[in-house]
Amino acid sequence: MSTSPGRRYKRDYGEGHVIEDSVDFSRTDRESSVEPSHPPQDDADVVTSESSWPIVLYIPNLMGYLRIILSVYGLVSAIQQQASMALNTWIAASLLDLFDGMAARRLNQCSKFGVLLDILADNILRTLIWIAAIIESLKQDDERLIPKVCC
Repeated sequence: MSTSPGRRYKRDYGEGHVIEDSVDFSRTDRESSVEPSHPPQDDADVVTSESSWPIVLYIPNLMGYLRIILSVYGLVSAIQQQASMALNTWIAASLLDLFDGMAARRLNQCSKFGVLLDILADNILRTLIWIAAIIESLKQDDERLIPKVCC
């Protein structure tokens, strides 16, 4: 299969994270040329268009920022004893995770930054849910340890 110089190829990093790489196959100097981890199998691996927006303003990245904000808001709601609000906020953040991946592929707005932002938002969400669970557990333990004094 012949390839033309400067073509862009998709690279799958697992968990649905696919980004594109630019590869110049016409160069003979192997040290200065970047080669893909796998050669393209067919034209389905070739990216034909790219977005003209700055990477930080890609729609999936904006959804990632919103996921981080919702995660923090869910922790604040949990601390303020608004369990249903916290749960609904975390469910919304989790659903956005599903939709930002679909949006990235459909709008052809996949980027390395987006992959890292998605992973970061996932880890922040999980960590804040665990922190909220630990805080709630400690509150319940404190209520059992402190003797109630009646007058």
